[in-house]
Amino acid sequence: MHTYSGRYLAYRERVATATDARSHWVAGQLDPGDPVAATGHFLRARSDVPAERLYLAALAVACLEPVQPRPSACDGTDRLADWATRDTDNGMPSLLLAERARQRNNINGMIAYLDEAAIRPRVDDYWNRGALILWEDINGATPGADPAAR
Repeated sequence: MHTYSGRYLAYRERVATATDARSHWVAGQLDPGDPVAATGHFLRARSDVPAERLYLAALAVACLEPVQPRPSACDGTDRLADWATRDTDNGMPSLLLAERARQRNNINGMIAYLDEAAIRPRVDDYWNRGALILWEDINGATPGADPAAR
């Protein structure tokens, strides 16, 4: 087995046993093909650290995926509306709400959400923060590895 694939498998195994919010978020990022598992990880991360906007946004975006049956993490709460109400200076949730209104042919709602997004001071999906967390997590999990391999 190649060293790269061995390290990758060891990393996946470590992430699969996530116990804290950060490792649950990372595990959700590594499970995009399994929306139930991904949203479950994002929900645990969001529940453990409710003030972390990255976890809130990740759960909301994952719940936008049109899958049947809907993951249980997405059923009881409108995760996108939850993100919008908890991240009030961010226009990204309003833009996503506008798109959802457009898909439902609700033109007045779409315009209202676009107006709301336009007055927000920033538009942030937290991808930059997420990329940093992934880099730190992978970097910390592979001590002594060639930096190019990490």
